[in-house]
Amino acid sequence: MSAEYYYNLCAQSVGETVEVETSDGAVERAMIADLDHNYLYINKFEVYDNEVKSMQNYLFLKKEIFAIPLSSIMSLNFMPCLW
Repeated sequence: MSAEYYYNLCAQSVGETVEVETSDGAVERAMIADLDHNYLYINKFEVYDNEVKSMQNYLFLKKEIFAIPLSSIMSLNFMPCLW
């Protein structure tokens, strides 16, 4: 898919959670923070294992925003997120 395709898709989806695979094979699970015509800015999730085995793992957003070139995106999948 083209960078323009991903721009149009993500422009309507700021704040949504996604799984992004890039051309170098990296897979990121994150929230779309912003975008421009060259980059997708994401806020990655971190997984924290709870010490109590009866509880689920927790996902937290990192404080840093990361930029991914739109031209390097190989696939983008929307993920359900329960807040």
